[in-house]
Amino acid sequence: MNENSKTLAFVGAAVVLLGLGVWASIPTPDPDVTGIDIGKEFFPEFTDPLKVSSASIVDLDAESDVKHDLKVVRNDGQWELNPGKQGYPQVSTDRLADVVKAVIGVKKLAIVTDNPELHRQYAVVDPTNEAELKTGTDGVGKRVTLKDEGGTTLVDLILGKADEKNAKIVFVRKPGQARVYSTELDAERLSPNFSDWAVGDLLQTKDRQLETVRVLDYGIDKKNVRQAMPGQGGMVMMSQRTVLVERAKADFERKDGKWAIGHLELFDAAKNAYVERKAAADEEIEITKLDDLQRALTDLKIVDAVRKPKVLAADLQLDKIFLDNPASPVWKDEESFEELQAAGFRLNPKGDKEFEIVSHDGDMMVGFANGIRYHLRFGDITGKGRAVGAEEGKPGADKPAEPAAEAAGDGAAEGSNTAPNRYLMVMATFDESLVPKPELTKIPEPAKPADAKPAETKPAEKKEPAAKEADKKDADKKDAEKKEPEKKEPATTPEPAKSEPVKPETKSDAKPAASNDAGGSCGDVNEEDQLAQAEAPKPADKPADAKQDEAPAAEAKAVDKPAAETKADAPKAEVAKPAEEKKAGDKQTETAPDAKAAAAPPAEPTVVEPPMTPEERKRIEAENKKKQEKYEADIKAGREKAKELNTQYAAWFYVVSDATFRAIHLEPASLLKKKAPAGEAAAPAAGIPGLPGMPPGGLMPQMPK
Repeated sequence: MNENSKTLAFVGAAVVLLGLGVWASIPTPDPDVTGIDIGKEFFPEFTDPLKVSSASIVDLDAESDVKHDLKVVRNDGQWELNPGKQGYPQVSTDRLADVVKAVIGVKKLAIVTDNPELHRQYAVVDPTNEAELKTGTDGVGKRVTLKDEGGTTLVDLILGKADEKNAKIVFVRKPGQARVYSTELDAERLSPNFSDWAVGDLLQTKDRQLETVRVLDYGIDKKNVRQAMPGQGGMVMMSQRTVLVERAKADFERKDGKWAIGHLELFDAAKNAYVERKAAADEEIEITKLDDLQRALTDLKIVDAVRKPKVLAADLQLDKIFLDNPASPVWKDEESFEELQAAGFRLNPKGDKEFEIVSHDGDMMVGFANGIRYHLRFGDITGKGRAVGAEEGKPGADKPAEPAAEAAGDGAAEGSNTAPNRYLMVMATFDESLVPKPELTKIPEPAKPADAKPAETKPAEKKEPAAKEADKKDADKKDAEKKEPEKKEPATTPEPAKSEPVKPETKSDAKPAASNDAGGSCGDVNEEDQLAQAEAPKPADKPADAKQDEAPAAEAKAVDKPAAETKADAPKAEVAKPAEEKKAGDKQTETAPDAKAAAAPPAEPTVVEPPMTPEERKRIEAENKKKQEKYEADIKAGREKAKELNTQYAAWFYVVSDATFRAIHLEPASLLKKKAPAGEAAAPAAGIPGLPGMPPGGLMPQMPK
């Protein structure tokens, strides 16, 4: 063999070896390179959703380079989130159904490429393949894996970005294969976020009305303190001290369907004390904020959860927790206090031997109509996005500096990776006073046997003598009025029988008596004239005589209605009236059928109810019993629900987004607002209704009147 032949042979062998090396470095291509499988399912064997026993969704946040690895596993029929890390039991089965629905029966629509170098372009780089991630974190996809109870893979697919021309079309590939397909599925359902998988409505208050709100608005802050170092020549050391910053406390309650302020106090730093803040006459409650609070509490979502130490979790389930129990094992468990403090909850001395939990951002107690009262404690921030430290199972690990996290909170969306999340502790108790009591129908007492002697005959016997006595008074009055002129004679004139006969020589003796008359006559007065003068009426007697002229008419009316005269027996009514009103009242009483009976109220006002039939009584008793039984059942159910919820809450430090924190964290001072000026809202628009721009009077603009 000549040299040229040898050279060609070596080159050919090198080319073959080079080709073998390149082929070995390329992911295994799909067996069907001709594309005859287009239109077929990726996983034709997966037909039964009930076979799914575990789900895993892994992605990589391109901004933070943080890998999110969410797992959902069914153990003994109970689904858990991240069993190796948390084992959170409140899993949304609706979300699991969405995932299964998105991938079952998914089909291959078209072949996009077989070139592995284009995987980043279509964002289908495997987030679980460390070798692929070494070259960069851009273009990383989302890997979804479903397995059955035996560990057999039902679905395993890497989801990339959506087609720019059609958002419903997504680029996908199977792990370990180079070929990229296009398919149609709802990638939004395949979320690796804890908040999308945890059951919403943490407090379970749907269809329950918020009744009471108590806010303790305070905070824990760090203050720089200068401290002289002894024996160091006046050197000063800077240190941080934790201080409690008090702001306000308030109570609000719903009365007759409307919110009212029970108590509001604002902390006065100058006085170093709380000062009561009363609503002014032109202020009212900002009701919309309390209504918004109820909506936020009803749909309270968490973005993560971290297990509490076992000793602390067990203690918080008890009716008497470690704060009130010096013998509690929590006091000897350092881990409990370390994790409480890491989550933003500190112990503050309340007395010589008493302590209270002081939260980083205050407390709030809310009570609902089912009798459950929730104590919400707002802890420290956890960092950006999901709860940092949850991987290790402890709160607050690797927490960033507070100022940076706080600055990121403004305007950040819920569940975003820029919002600072916060720890939340929840406790539930039962308060029977919150449960509305039943409105029972009052049933009258059964009628007692009628006693004819005291009850029926006495009132009739009393009325009869009264009528006779009134008639007798009227008759006596008539006789007195007839004899009245005869009775007045002795008082106004000398008695003729007792006076001596008037003699001519004694006429001068009668002149003084005659001079006392109104006329002052000085003429001679004989006996007949003297008697006539005695019988003549005096000016002072004229009003009495005028009344006597009206007496017959009044007497005629009084005979028909004698009871009208008894009006004089009611002095109380007469005292309250002026003289003019008395006269008018007297005229009205003359025509009243029974003035005395109308003026005198009964001793004990009673309502006479028609007798209740046995059937009606039985029906009402059954209804009342049903209402009472429901009330007692609600009380029992409320106690059991409160205990169930508190057992659930005792095990977890919850994590809420910044948006949720702002929605449920009230500032009492902001709940008062100025009232709208009277008539401002009801002021009519100028001009004719329905014709904007028309001035009063209906004149067109710029037209003279």
